[in-house]
Amino acid sequence: MKSRWRWIALLLLGLGFCLLVTAPFLESSILIFLNENLARCKHLVEENRVLALLIYVTIYVACAAASFPSAILLTLIGGCFFGAFVGATAAAISATLGGLCAFLAVRVISQNWSRKLASFDLSRMIGALEQDAASYLMFLRLTPIFPFWLVNLAAAIARVRLTTFVWTTFFGILPAGFAFATAGEALGAILGRQTEAYRDCLMRGGSACSFHVQPVDLIDPSLVLALLLLGTLALIPVMMKRIPHLARFCERRGWIRAPSGGEP
Repeated sequence: MKSRWRWIALLLLGLGFCLLVTAPFLESSILIFLNENLARCKHLVEENRVLALLIYVTIYVACAAASFPSAILLTLIGGCFFGAFVGATAAAISATLGGLCAFLAVRVISQNWSRKLASFDLSRMIGALEQDAASYLMFLRLTPIFPFWLVNLAAAIARVRLTTFVWTTFFGILPAGFAFATAGEALGAILGRQTEAYRDCLMRGGSACSFHVQPVDLIDPSLVLALLLLGTLALIPVMMKRIPHLARFCERRGWIRAPSGGEP
């Protein structure tokens, strides 16, 4: 029975690799489809909101479990169709469930096989996770320096507790998820306004009607808020290095590197 589960886990990892290779092509196809059918899709979602949300969560969980690099795109879509709050919450729950599936799949595989499958040098990350799993995992989730799937792999190899993995993943990815969902909601509203303007132009019999988004159209309060949130998250590692006591704390755990010229 254990051998069978190992092969199933390897099959999932193989599927994730195939999706990783085809990710750019699939994402571009999804974006083209949404651009051409945004209003129709929004109408269907509003009429079948619960069903649409269940389908969205299922797709997100499957992509996260297979290590498909689509978190940003799916979170933007969630914000566009369900709003910032619902989209971010659904994305965080889905990513946590999908990450948990990948986490358990790697645990089923023997430790030696797991380390051989890791194509990156994970020794530093694994060592930090073994020393202080909760703090380091929360740091990795808040600042997405490493890919989501890579952190899942390292956490599984380091034998992080299941409860620790779940709560740090959910709360750690929630801020970035809210930022991207807010951006998705804003972009959806912008595209919706442009679509209506284009249709009005056609109804008036205009001969030079076109669907386009000017830079000034992107000045939306929700989108600006999302960009500010993302910028703040990106500055967390820099802020950690600038605060002496916090910097020394992180250096001792190997989270950040000490400056080459010593401490300021």
